[in-house]
Amino acid sequence: CKAVTCGTIRPSHMRRSRLCRMPSERLIISKTFYIRYDVQAEEAKLISQLAGMDVINGELFKQAYDISLDASEFLDRYQMYELLKGPYDKEGACIMVTAGSEGVASELWAEKLFGMYTSWARRQRCKEGLVEKIASISGHIQFAALEIESEYMFGTLSGEKGMHRMIYSSVENSGTGETS
Repeated sequence: CKAVTCGTIRPSHMRRSRLCRMPSERLIISKTFYIRYDVQAEEAKLISQLAGMDVINGELFKQAYDISLDASEFLDRYQMYELLKGPYDKEGACIMVTAGSEGVASELWAEKLFGMYTSWARRQRCKEGLVEKIASISGHIQFAALEIESEYMFGTLSGEKGMHRMIYSSVENSGTGETS
């Protein structure tokens, strides 16, 4: 069993989030979220109605579909942000990955896990930066810290604390493993 500790996710206090302000400003931002969602939903509905009347071509119908997906993703993100009410949930986060003591396999797993967090942050369009990286004797990651600066990252990633393990099902089938 190869273990990697990813137990320290701390709020990034380097910069204050623009959503971490006065309650009245939060209300304005909530209304802005709602208005943007409402506009996207109305636009998608109008294009769909025009498609039903054979007034538009397939390209506009695809545009309506894309808008509805964007609106749905936007609403999902808004609903998640509404759940995050902790004192640091609105802040950025710092993820620290430490390889276990099992040797090179543990270091490789730490490297893979660190790469997954980095690529996830890029897909979320977050500003991420390597804070510190300590290589082992074999040249792989022994310890790495990644700072992700974006709204609600601490709240989003707070469930990631703890130990992430790579568990191999058998010696013969060591190429495939599952995580826990």
